[in-house]
Amino acid sequence: MKKKLLFAAVVIGALSLGSCVDDNESASVEAVRNAKAEQLKSIAAMNNAQAEATRLLAAAESALKAAQAEAEKTQTELEKVLIDIKKVELEKAQLELKLQQDKYSQELQVALKQLENQLSNLENEKARLELQKAAIAKQLEIQEAELASQLLYAQTEVLNAQQQLLNRQNQMEAAEKAKLQQLVTTYSNAIATLNSSKQYLFTLQSNLTRAENNLATYKELRTDLLEANQKQIATDEAQIASYKKYSNYLSNYDELVAEYNAKSLSYNEAIDKLNALRNTYNQLSSNTSAPSMNAVNQSAFILAYYDFGYRVGLYSAPYSDVGTTIEKTVGNRTLRFYMEKYEPITLNTERLSTYIPQYEQNIKSAKSTLESVTTTYNNYAKAAEDAKKAWDDAKAATPPDDAEITRLAESYRIALENVENYKTTLTWAQEYVAQQEKNLSDLKVLISTEAYTQFTTLLSEYNQAIVETYKPVADAYFAYGTHLYQEYIPIQEAYNSLSNILYDNSNGGLLMTASQIDNLIKNLESDIEALKEDQSYISSITSAEQVIELLKSNIEAAKAEVSVNQKYADDAKVALDAAMAE
Repeated sequence: MKKKLLFAAVVIGALSLGSCVDDNESASVEAVRNAKAEQLKSIAAMNNAQAEATRLLAAAESALKAAQAEAEKTQTELEKVLIDIKKVELEKAQLELKLQQDKYSQELQVALKQLENQLSNLENEKARLELQKAAIAKQLEIQEAELASQLLYAQTEVLNAQQQLLNRQNQMEAAEKAKLQQLVTTYSNAIATLNSSKQYLFTLQSNLTRAENNLATYKELRTDLLEANQKQIATDEAQIASYKKYSNYLSNYDELVAEYNAKSLSYNEAIDKLNALRNTYNQLSSNTSAPSMNAVNQSAFILAYYDFGYRVGLYSAPYSDVGTTIEKTVGNRTLRFYMEKYEPITLNTERLSTYIPQYEQNIKSAKSTLESVTTTYNNYAKAAEDAKKAWDDAKAATPPDDAEITRLAESYRIALENVENYKTTLTWAQEYVAQQEKNLSDLKVLISTEAYTQFTTLLSEYNQAIVETYKPVADAYFAYGTHLYQEYIPIQEAYNSLSNILYDNSNGGLLMTASQIDNLIKNLESDIEALKEDQSYISSITSAEQVIELLKSNIEAAKAEVSVNQKYADDAKVALDAAMAE
């Protein structure tokens, strides 16, 4: 798919320093120097914002590679599990045929039970991996939404710095002002286009990861591609309408300048409002924390799951953050706000129920052991009691036999040691019974419909609490995005269109001609036709293979576009830096 962006060449002037002749002239020169220092600060702010955008894109690319590796690993594991399931199902079917011939074979029945348990475990693993794939797919979607939001923020920082620069040119000659304005606007538009093309490449690569790892159906991906094309068509059509509207001013230069000045004022007002909305969103975002999960984590099901689950093969988390996004459509764009959302694990209670006899038997065995240990302990205690009595009797005898007293005292000491030493064994046996009883209790909790329902209800309430907690943040984000796309960008585009017509970059800073505007419109119309041809092809896609082939082709084209835009941005920065160094 072709993606073409036209750049405004808005003009504002460069600085020159005069020589000092008298005090008044010195003050004038100092004012110019101060103005230039402020302008350099604004340009530095633009560079910093672009550096942040570059960092965000690099971080997103790194996260995408990690998600891709995780998706490939999960898909490989899932394919192996699916093969194992088919293998066990075949073995089970063959064993069931044998059982039809020998219904009373204990060996065959035990083997069948083992296969059923194995199949159940595989089905659980399949469900876990599919949930993991869904989480990865959601994470990719979230990464795209967050990158778009973060780049949007970085770009507004660039535009703010640009506008501050425009507002700091009162000390400049008209020609110098026009030259600097042209260079600054060219640079601002160049980095906006570069970031946009990089974001587009990221989206294509993210979609390819989804397609190659079965994280989305070809129909879902086809819909995404169609929507992206339609948005670009709408953007190009809006640009055409803008050029057609303002080309009417070509016959009246004064009217064109008046309209340009009016749009400049509206542009400043739109920036002020954008900054206010953005600050509100940032403050709410920074000051809002997720609600507590204590109620969920203290539920009977969760406590039993963490204490006991691993004993019956439950190693994954009892709930997973699959995430969710709130969406709002603004014109031809969709704003997305990400929030956490947790999905509960689904247990195979029928399989878990098969462990009950085992743990009931464990309790019986533990109690039998405790009974035996208790008997032994009581015997040791009785022996100690008898030894003490014998020792006491010997001490009370007349005349006392010192040797016998000493012997009996030693016997009593040894008997007491035996009691103390065996008390540890008794305590262990008692705790072992308690542990086995708790194991059975936990197992029954995991099987319990009531406990699971309580857990899922609490988790659902927590998800709702997240929505309620972050709703003001989402509303602030949507207010910011709505103003950006419905008010700020249209005003900016109109302002840039007027600037393009008023100061043509390719025409030595002169007024655009009607033929030049017509050429711009024709280029946009050509792009729209190409996009519509793409729409026709995309609509005919009927397989994931076709989607993958198209995405790979588009990725190569997008990489080439990024390369071109990178050079364009680098050249624009060099030109601006050179002008500021004069």
